[in-house]
Amino acid sequence: MSISRGRSHLLVMVQRALLGLCGAFWFSLELLSITGVVDFGLSAGATVLGVLMLGNGGALLLAARFSLTGRKLIDYATIALAGTNAVLSITDEVGLMDIVSLIVCGAVIVLVALNLRSTD
Repeated sequence: MSISRGRSHLLVMVQRALLGLCGAFWFSLELLSITGVVDFGLSAGATVLGVLMLGNGGALLLAARFSLTGRKLIDYATIALAGTNAVLSITDEVGLMDIVSLIVCGAVIVLVALNLRSTD
């Protein structure tokens, strides 16, 4: 295995790990919300927010599994998903978790772009 191939493989693994961690985070947050451990203070929109968090977590986990498997459409959708998450992380009151989310999403976008370039 050449150095550049090894580095490319490492970047793919890091990208998938970040996506998987983000997906697991959103699933865990929703489970904490369902059990009442976390209260978002949204009595009317709590169900909608829960469905959105589950959908987001599922999409991130699918992106972790299927990105960079030779399907460019999935790779571009992964960039769009990470970009959407980045924008949504700064649309309300920005806190520490929002900043972490923004950094992780930015890293995922850069990694997908780098990994796409290395597979061309």
